[in-house]
Amino acid sequence: AGPLQQALAEGRALVGQGHAGAQRVGDRLRELEERWRALGELAEERERRLRDAAALFQFQAEAADVEGWLEDALRLAGSPELVHDEFSTRSLARQHREVQEEVKGHQPAIAALREQLGALPEGFADVAGVAGRLPALERRYRELWEQTERRRTELQPLCPSPHPMGQSSGAELWGGAMGRVPSAWRRARPPCR
Repeated sequence: AGPLQQALAEGRALVGQGHAGAQRVGDRLRELEERWRALGELAEERERRLRDAAALFQFQAEAADVEGWLEDALRLAGSPELVHDEFSTRSLARQHREVQEEVKGHQPAIAALREQLGALPEGFADVAGVAGRLPALERRYRELWEQTERRRTELQPLCPSPHPMGQSSGAELWGGAMGRVPSAWRRARPPCR
């Protein structure tokens, strides 16, 4: 027990023994106990408010991280870069697939923000546009997904078919006419993925 609890116990003992001024000691004990209870309630309220503020700042920080990621991903997905050879086309398609997988991977982050916003106290959701921030992020996320899908469909025709009419196909035609087609040339190249 702490010093306050010891003082209260000694005071109760004095009141119990019926010493002179026991009435006054009893009044002071009740006053101290009431103040201690009120202080405990204030401390609990303060702790709750600090937890709420920490949750708000955590939401704001994570929303800012998602906003930054969205900006970068939108810039990558919206790149007008086109290529003119097979190697570059395959490389660009691979990079785009990685961006699309990263976009899919961020769905849980958006869902976690929705949960965090739902857990905030009523008054905090209205502070500094917090409630409007999540719908804006979700809208940008959908925009990013649509842009990656559009970009995928733009890149698909640029990817070589399994039987490209490039240099090796010409060599196959020539080799076929001569009756000597190396086995490495007969393998179909994989489509752009």
